[in-house]
Amino acid sequence: MAQFEEESAADDVIVIYANGSSGIASVSSWDAADPLGGSRGDADYLLAVVADIATIAPTRAKFAITGFSAGALMTYRMLCDHADLIAAAVPYGAYYNESVIEHSLWPMTVPLLHMHGADDPKVNPITGTGDADHLYHFGVLSEYMSAVALRNAGSLSFMPDFTKIQSELSGANVEVVNATSSYVLLEGIGHYWPRAYHGSGPNGSAAVLAFVNQFAGDTIDSTPYETWLMNFPELSGAAAFREADPDGDRLPNLLEMIMGLDPGHSDLGSARYPDTSVGDNKLRLSFPVDSQYQPSTEEATITFYGMGASRVEGPWTRLEAYESSEGRYVVEVTLLDDSSYFLKLTARDADESP
Repeated sequence: MAQFEEESAADDVIVIYANGSSGIASVSSWDAADPLGGSRGDADYLLAVVADIATIAPTRAKFAITGFSAGALMTYRMLCDHADLIAAAVPYGAYYNESVIEHSLWPMTVPLLHMHGADDPKVNPITGTGDADHLYHFGVLSEYMSAVALRNAGSLSFMPDFTKIQSELSGANVEVVNATSSYVLLEGIGHYWPRAYHGSGPNGSAAVLAFVNQFAGDTIDSTPYETWLMNFPELSGAAAFREADPDGDRLPNLLEMIMGLDPGHSDLGSARYPDTSVGDNKLRLSFPVDSQYQPSTEEATITFYGMGASRVEGPWTRLEAYESSEGRYVVEVTLLDDSSYFLKLTARDADESP
């Protein structure tokens, strides 16, 4: 239907046309489109297909994804659960209601362009009604995209160029919700892939390629954390969050990165684990910092520091770290009498809000 392979922009693209599994009334679909919510493992199937392709052809670390109707819902399902593996996404012709997005994991920022026929009788994006409304209660597209933009908050290394996209879509205007999320309505188009039936008019396939190809290189992995995360493909979903602690050693992923540790292996008791000591009436917390994340390097967008408080409930005060003669970094505080004091490490990178 989409015939991406006929577009010149697909010359360096491997296109995978995946089939859904047997779902509602034994009709081939995706489990993300099943209103009963039953999972048939379709997300795992898609990830396995991508991994299999990588064994026989050179591929990028992340893949782009698009889908129409139930396939659009599956595209959003993949964003909700596996955004950390996706370079760009273009859902077309269907969407969830706001509640699904608000309660999703959505572990990483992804460039997203939603396309929709303005005259779609099944999922009308303007009125929020349609033949499928009794199944999904999707609501108005502009309101839904606002919820997506909040969940997909973050920054990209550059703003997408929509000139070619709008040209391929017969001049349709792209509505930019925020730096990462946009949508476009196609006048006169119903619930079908553009050009699939008429052979003329907006070219949906060319528009998809014009969008996702902008993110085909490594530029989307612009933050140090995202680049580091590519070394640990087993971390996905909630386990890929900066604040996650998948190995249970009380160090969130971002600190594991800064210290040069493995987030899949507990470092409790190791020589590189943060160490506390008391001396000269000071409480000290020392920790290693990988050479590429030290303040004097090009990765200086990474910041790390201590937080101190006399009570565990706070208030907490920021304490700057300094490099010791032993090559570790230290945060310290002067103790007063026999009072208790608490120290903890904190880190941020360029993609996080202060």
